[in-house]
Amino acid sequence: MRHNRQSSGTSIREYSSIEGILERIVYFNEENNYTVARLQVARNPELVTIVGSMPCPNPGETLRLKGEWIVDAKFGRQFRVESCLSVLPATLTGIQKYLGSGLVKGIGPIMAKRIVAMFGLETLDVIEGQSERLLEVDGIGHLADTGGHSQLRRVPGAPA
Repeated sequence: MRHNRQSSGTSIREYSSIEGILERIVYFNEENNYTVARLQVARNPELVTIVGSMPCPNPGETLRLKGEWIVDAKFGRQFRVESCLSVLPATLTGIQKYLGSGLVKGIGPIMAKRIVAMFGLETLDVIEGQSERLLEVDGIGHLADTGGHSQLRRVPGAPA
């Protein structure tokens, strides 16, 4: 989706929207939230470089971004972010990456894969409303002992 917006002066800047899964953070400045990261966009085999102010991005998050495409003399084509919205993942791969991103102590990529294999697209709903069912997942008992399954219900962006 593209929008033309007139900037101060006579030139016209072209704005776009993109959505994808945050694969990795290359750089993050805690003082001003300036971020350089790599985003996997659907139907694009290559990761997209995104730059701009994004509060507390987490690998595995699905982001809906608005901004503009730029070509940096040193780093090439990038998407300069004007606004950023974190959205709950809607695919099995997205949910798995989201849970396995390190947001919850004790849930890494392997355990995230097991959880998603057990509950599929209902994973986030199970975590929110029926967290005791997580004990059905092989090897998750250690989370129950440490209170980790309650951390799952506090995953940022999870349904309230």
